[in-house]
Amino acid sequence: PETVKKENRRFVVKIPIFPAVRDLSKVRAEVLSALAGFRLPKGYSWVMGEEYQELINMLYDLLVSVLLAVALVFIVMTAQFESFLLPFVVMFTIPLGWIGVVFGLAITRSTFNVLSGAGTLLLIGIVVNNAIVLVDHIKNLRRRGLGEKESLIQATSDRLRPIAMTALTTIIGLAPMALGLNDTGKMVYSPLAIAVMGGLVVSTFLTPLVIPVIYSLTDSLKAVSYT
Repeated sequence: PETVKKENRRFVVKIPIFPAVRDLSKVRAEVLSALAGFRLPKGYSWVMGEEYQELINMLYDLLVSVLLAVALVFIVMTAQFESFLLPFVVMFTIPLGWIGVVFGLAITRSTFNVLSGAGTLLLIGIVVNNAIVLVDHIKNLRRRGLGEKESLIQATSDRLRPIAMTALTTIIGLAPMALGLNDTGKMVYSPLAIAVMGGLVVSTFLTPLVIPVIYSLTDSLKAVSYT
């Protein structure tokens, strides 16, 4: 080498790798498999490069951001509904959206990376809107004197079209980003758009089915606790 590098008072040689795939986890697995039976001389060791370490750090920061976003959304809804049970019902839409993220990435054969993780984070603030609209309408119908079953059926029927229209406009708006106009654009932006689109499709389909059931269960638990 023309120069000798040191990091933390140790000599370092960096070997750049330009893999054909962008999935660093697969690259890491292949490197570990290739070096499994390779013995370095005494005093030598090897570690994965900075790019992989930065990816791990970013994914950890993303996980912290997701947990913080969930907590903040729950606090805001608790203040809005003046209840702890109704925000709990609304929060069930978040796992539904994440199921859609998994299906979307699997169908398009995309990998979960920082950008698709950012799309998962965006979904927390998007998918709860449909449940908020539905639960708020159920609450208003109950105040008017409708029974539990009637209010659930009526609210779902009334809010199905607005929920579907809102999700459809967002999905159509993200379609160009998901398709990508060139290889670079597709590589950079597609995972984020695919994650959001997949989450919206599944959550929009399941919210009118799951949320009324969860609302009914929590309402039954509340009635039991009062008795």
